[in-house]
Amino acid sequence: MISLEKVEYQTKDKNILKNINLDLESGKKYLLLGPSGSGKTSLLKILNNLISISSGKISLNNISYEEINPTILRKKISLIMQDSILFGKTVRDNFEYINSLNNLELNELEFIDFLSKLKMNKDFFYQDINELSGGEKQRISIIRTIMNSPDYILADEPFSALDKSRINILFQMLIDLVEKNNVGLVIISHYFEEIIHSFDQVIFLFNGEIVFYGKPDKFLLNTDKRILNFLGGIDE
Repeated sequence: MISLEKVEYQTKDKNILKNINLDLESGKKYLLLGPSGSGKTSLLKILNNLISISSGKISLNNISYEEINPTILRKKISLIMQDSILFGKTVRDNFEYINSLNNLELNELEFIDFLSKLKMNKDFFYQDINELSGGEKQRISIIRTIMNSPDYILADEPFSALDKSRINILFQMLIDLVEKNNVGLVIISHYFEEIIHSFDQVIFLFNGEIVFYGKPDKFLLNTDKRILNFLGGIDE
């Protein structure tokens, strides 16, 4: 379990996150929502130890983040960013890198099978990453994360450059991973209307504070003006 207790995050001129108390269980799916500037991406970066908290406590399985080697922590808690960053020169290099982290030999057929599920032919495996579109980079990034076998997957708008059919395929792959491997999943997504009921809990941030934590049905029926404005498309 990832636990945050009274977590605050501040920059020189702004309080980004305020008094965050949150437990994220493995095997659970969390949808992180909120208007622009509410602190969603900052929260994911804190969970991935990319940025340090200003105060409070954060731990993984009752061990403080401060006591865990950052490389080991980020292997256990993987982050998929909206702007996908790929390694090396080719798609193959990215999968080879993941296998090297796990001391495994590269199984090309396994990765090619993943590519085919996402309507990408085997030639993509050897393609120069600089020739890939934004959507293709996102797909490779998500496959790479899945193959890394993390305990938690954090995803910041992982579907933003994808069409609906590929969104459905990738989302189902993530759901299968949660159910089969007891992985915790936290997703930020503007594409939430059609997938919200697949999540165990919704977390709604507003001005750096958690103002709602609960089941999707209760979130959609909530009468809090901040939530109503968000659902109505008013980005305060």
